[in-house]
Amino acid sequence: MYYDVAIIGGGVVGAMTARELSRYALSVCLLEKENDVAMGASRANSGILHGGYDPEPGTLKAKLNVEGLPLVYEAARELNVPYQNCGSLVCSFGAEGEDAAIDALYARGVQNGLDCLRILSGSEARALEPELSEKVTRALLVPNAGIICPYELTLAATENALHNGATLKRNFEVCAIEAGEKFAVTAASGEQIQCGYLVNCAGGYSDKIAALA
Repeated sequence: MYYDVAIIGGGVVGAMTARELSRYALSVCLLEKENDVAMGASRANSGILHGGYDPEPGTLKAKLNVEGLPLVYEAARELNVPYQNCGSLVCSFGAEGEDAAIDALYARGVQNGLDCLRILSGSEARALEPELSEKVTRALLVPNAGIICPYELTLAATENALHNGATLKRNFEVCAIEAGEKFAVTAASGEQIQCGYLVNCAGGYSDKIAALA
């Protein structure tokens, strides 16, 4: 079977990629080695939507964190996936260097383009979250942070892509890739597909997939 684009990996990144590509007049195939999507890191991560204060300024990670966060909220609303834009607090207990670390994270976030961050005193932080320890001396307030179930987001994005005409192949563990004018992708079961473009969204196995190609 031939597809315009094949995506290896049915985690949240692969599912969202398939959803985006399914907006266009393309034949899209999502390949997943397990029996269902979201069976790897996407079912087991913390579910925290990070605000963007932590990545090293100037890196691609910093750029994509800040630009991508509002897009996740937008996608969640479109897909009817529950989420909370609850914000987060990074707390200092006054130990040596901890207060300075709050200042450093704030400065890093500003460098990354965030204008919503605030540094709170311990009492200000406890006014927002009464269960905080009395030992908290300062806190970095990150209003744009949130939480979401990555498993639900992956399922919803996959379902949306399939409704738009994409194909999902489960139990398709890629074991060989032949690259030429088009890609030939072979599964451990012997099944093979061909595609014009191949997208590697294999998460922790991305290096192995890259090596195959």
